[in-house]
Amino acid sequence: MLDRIRERLDGPSFSHFNQGSYELRTGVKPVDGDYDIDVGLRFNTTKQEWTDPVALKQRVVDALSGYKVELRRPCVTVYYQRRNEPLYHVDLNVYVPAETDGMFHLAVGKVGDAGN
Repeated sequence: MLDRIRERLDGPSFSHFNQGSYELRTGVKPVDGDYDIDVGLRFNTTKQEWTDPVALKQRVVDALSGYKVELRRPCVTVYYQRRNEPLYHVDLNVYVPAETDGMFHLAVGKVGDAGN
């Protein structure tokens, strides 16, 4: 999935990192079988270059055409299923560097939000 985004993305390059229970190795087997995996995408751009947080997230969605993808307010979610049963989903959180070293802005918003 990450390679696909890198190959098809019409936008800046990025690096990725695991986060949440996936990174901390504290995940548990969910009752419904739908594991939650959280991955951060750290884009090599600035908030001034991408003033609309939805625009960069939409580029990620576009790069993943063919996958079951949803652009949500906090992230882009990619769903994986087998025989119409959920296996797991990956929440891709989109970040750009902040003005303070080591800090990042999270792209929050979805299509139709005020200002987008």
